[in-house]
Amino acid sequence: MKTFTHLLVLFFALITIHTCGQTVLKGKVLDEKGRGLSGANVALKGSYDGVTADAEGNFQFKTFEKNEQVIVVTFVGYEAYNQKVVLNSGTLELIIKMRETSNELNTVTVTAGTFEASDEKKTTLIKPIDMVTTAGSGYDVAQTMILLTPGSQRNGESTGLFVR
Repeated sequence: MKTFTHLLVLFFALITIHTCGQTVLKGKVLDEKGRGLSGANVALKGSYDGVTADAEGNFQFKTFEKNEQVIVVTFVGYEAYNQKVVLNSGTLELIIKMRETSNELNTVTVTAGTFEASDEKKTTLIKPIDMVTTAGSGYDVAQTMILLTPGSQRNGESTGLFVR
């Protein structure tokens, strides 16, 4: 029983030491009209500490970072928000108002044809019927090309396909 008591005291001491050095950042991300932005990303620049805002725009996370840091808030369709904050042990509450921005998308051109798949000038022709009959393509030109041509892949959210 004595060993169990010692382990319990050690456990609570370690938890106390672990939580004393943390700073809690919490607050709300709002648009220009004061509505919460659900899904806004809130993080400390240059660290892995951050969180996504909930349905009302509220966020809360803990960090071991200290001194002056930069908090970065991003949300699709809004300008990125940066603010310098000083982190000490304790709680820091923030109200962040983001400004909407307009983005113009690039023109997308899809052309039918062939492309070179190897050094021997072999070509792969993808016909409209291939989009319908290829399992998993979902009638998507890019997905059909990925499934039918080995080595092709999407590159994140950027436009185009890349072939290795």
